[in-house]
Amino acid sequence: MSVSKLESLPNEILTDILEKYINGIDVLNAFAFQLNRRFDALIVQCQRLRFDFMRCHKDDFCFCIGLLPAYINKIDELALSEQNTPGQIHAFLSFFDSFTVFKRLRKLYIHINVEAVQPTIIEKAFHSLSKTTLHTLSIKITKEQQTLFSLNNAIVEIFGMKTLKKLSISFDSSRINWLPLDEVSSNIEYLTIDGIFCEFQDLKSIFRCASGLKYLNIQVNSVTYYNSYKRKLSVENNITRMSMLHTVIFKIQGDDETVPGQLEPYLRCMPSLHRLEIKMYNELFCIDVWETLLKTSVPTLTYFNMESNVSHLKADNVNNILESIQTSFWIEKRNFNVIIKQFSYLNSDRIHPDNRQNFNPHELNMAVDQWWIGPRRKLNDNPSVMSTISSLNLSTESSSLLQNRYLNNVNNLVVHEFNDNLLELIITHVNYSRIRHLDVSFLKRKSNSISSLLPYIRNIASLRINFNQLSDSRFAYLRECKNLKFLDISADQHSFDKTHMSIIASIFPNIEHLIINTQDLRNVPMLQKYIPRLRSLTFASIESNSISLSFPEDYRQKMADHNLRQKSQFLFQRGTNWFTVWVDQAALRDSYWQMTNSNSQQSTDGSWFNNLSDRISSFLN
Repeated sequence: MSVSKLESLPNEILTDILEKYINGIDVLNAFAFQLNRRFDALIVQCQRLRFDFMRCHKDDFCFCIGLLPAYINKIDELALSEQNTPGQIHAFLSFFDSFTVFKRLRKLYIHINVEAVQPTIIEKAFHSLSKTTLHTLSIKITKEQQTLFSLNNAIVEIFGMKTLKKLSISFDSSRINWLPLDEVSSNIEYLTIDGIFCEFQDLKSIFRCASGLKYLNIQVNSVTYYNSYKRKLSVENNITRMSMLHTVIFKIQGDDETVPGQLEPYLRCMPSLHRLEIKMYNELFCIDVWETLLKTSVPTLTYFNMESNVSHLKADNVNNILESIQTSFWIEKRNFNVIIKQFSYLNSDRIHPDNRQNFNPHELNMAVDQWWIGPRRKLNDNPSVMSTISSLNLSTESSSLLQNRYLNNVNNLVVHEFNDNLLELIITHVNYSRIRHLDVSFLKRKSNSISSLLPYIRNIASLRINFNQLSDSRFAYLRECKNLKFLDISADQHSFDKTHMSIIASIFPNIEHLIINTQDLRNVPMLQKYIPRLRSLTFASIESNSISLSFPEDYRQKMADHNLRQKSQFLFQRGTNWFTVWVDQAALRDSYWQMTNSNSQQSTDGSWFNNLSDRISSFLN
């Protein structure tokens, strides 16, 4: 809509658009002090504004932070993240060390890397949440270390917030003492807890605290570890009756043989439960015991899914499990199913920040190679079951997997091999309009079939592809994919010069996040010319970790990061073998890029650490 047409709208509609449909960042950048006094007055009159800083350009972030105090009493929704914007949380909490200043804040989403922010700053900010009137709170913490940061006290305060109805907490890995929740009364109705160690006994404390829960998604370990605080403090045997709880998702680790028995008393306290999902990370045993449990403990249940990973099953156990649920009980319950999935793990050499390798607790959400569903019914597989396949790996051997099935919910597609037959199967049996993330980097040669697939997938937001697969003529139509913001060409090491940047810019004019794999970063400053919309750059680490030192590896990494932060003009986040930089003009002008090629050579021969004692002294001071 042109400015002239926008200005023709009445004030009431304009105010509604500004309050409900436009990110506050865009409001300030596009309208505040840009058009005329009328728009400035409308912005001032707005009663609510939402600021989503996730994936925000650094220049926009700095601009808005400076103006935010003028609108602080209007902000009702706030989203902060360090995913591809490293340093954002630290910068924000440096300006606003407490959330209590946001008097109208109702929704808060925060994704934080605790290694990038001082623990005292994080704890102060989280403790301040209990003094707000939040309705929805989502906290995701990566790189959590128990020695550096603990949420124990803050968790108790958060559960006690009278206005809070929706809470989601996700850690990489952590332990929390749940017993203090026994003394807290919570109004939370929707609760998700992931990555935090929780035993079945801990559910008693959670249920006592939040007896009004309607939805629960939680990771539970069926093996009990008798911590010292549990030996000292007794827990009542009675389990609170959860009369409002209608949906439960359990992600369970531990011995499967004990799980049904541990689950039973809790399920009996859920009289309104109608949807139950169980995701097992271990062997599946005793399907007949599960059948008995469902018959006797949850008579109101109308939907049940149990998932497991085939890698955790013993040889030939898949067929035994499928045969054991081929009973009248399972067949007649149309929405009762057992799903066994097989996953492909990404190459550990990849430098993507979301790299997965070996076993991890989130494996059941990874891309699926193959699956088995039981019981077998005369009719096609239940569509609600097929919707659990949201991430899919395909190869030329996948033909039988897609036959007579329709996958409506695939948003992540990884292609290992490709031909025209597989293309036809995807078009016929997959709702390709919902695919948002496409990975064709496993294909080692150029393929006309791939270029014929891409026009169908017009809504992709991210693409992972080998750079040598790209060409202007075959992929020019991707210019029309307005949602494609994330490009990953890091599968193979490549050079990165102005010719490559020109090709990328011609095919992907809207790219905001770029991942490369090169040992020579001297041409990075030219990104300002060729890809001006770039917000973040991820690249392979060029520093050698092979030098034998008496200091622990994590200490050396912190020392190197400290030195780099002292010398550079950009904010960055380091992974195992990658760096991500939050891009702005100052970052691209930094002398770091001119030094990387020589530094790489120095790292190899060890001279980068010649003045090790001086660096250690600098780090400690």
